[in-house]
Amino acid sequence: SDLLGISYRYNNRIRHNPSRQRISDLDRLPLPARHLFNRQKYNIKMDFINVPGDIIITSRGCPYKCSFCSAGILWDNRYTQRSAANVCMEIEFLIDKYGIEGIKFFDSTFTINRKFILSLCQEFKTRGVDKIPWECEIRANTVDYELLKIMKEAGCYYINMGLESASPRILRVINKGITVEQVENVIEWANALKMHTKLFLTYGHPGETLKDIETTLKFRKKYKDRVSFFAEHVGIMIYPGTEVE
Repeated sequence: SDLLGISYRYNNRIRHNPSRQRISDLDRLPLPARHLFNRQKYNIKMDFINVPGDIIITSRGCPYKCSFCSAGILWDNRYTQRSAANVCMEIEFLIDKYGIEGIKFFDSTFTINRKFILSLCQEFKTRGVDKIPWECEIRANTVDYELLKIMKEAGCYYINMGLESASPRILRVINKGITVEQVENVIEWANALKMHTKLFLTYGHPGETLKDIETTLKFRKKYKDRVSFFAEHVGIMIYPGTEVE
């Protein structure tokens, strides 16, 4: 009962203890205890290039407030980040200990902090790990051609990006904070740089009409030859605590 940040059942009642304060300096945390699970059961392969990879998270929290997303509920909207040197230390450990040949960055939005991305790409080159292929999740309003080019030169070959809906009205309803034009620009830049692109599309948002869905399907058809993979959900996931719950 005195542990902050947990919920538990006692005498048939659910009790929620006060939240524990967020850790600000993520570099203080030890690396994940990967030795505690059977890696044969989690055989991660990098998409399109089929080499062994692993997952790294470089940050916590997200300053954006998309109505359907759980990131702000899990971590609140305060964004904290590891240092570039700390991230590279984990990559070198994975290469030396487990022989990985690729990295999947699983941050909600990897490119929120441009200064961090630039320092990370430079750290890759300094440490000689810029030949390791990696993928990440971005937002259309956090990158430009020049940043994507720097990322590509540092090993990024695959970007994941959420559009959700090609209807400007629905984008406003779900507080996505991006435009269809921004997404189109990123697709064109990625194609010019020969980077793979995954695009997330979701349906069933509150107030979404058949006309809105048809707009998204037309967008999908238009870019089917320039987007490597469409990740689509017929119905959005309803997470506790989000605006759409």
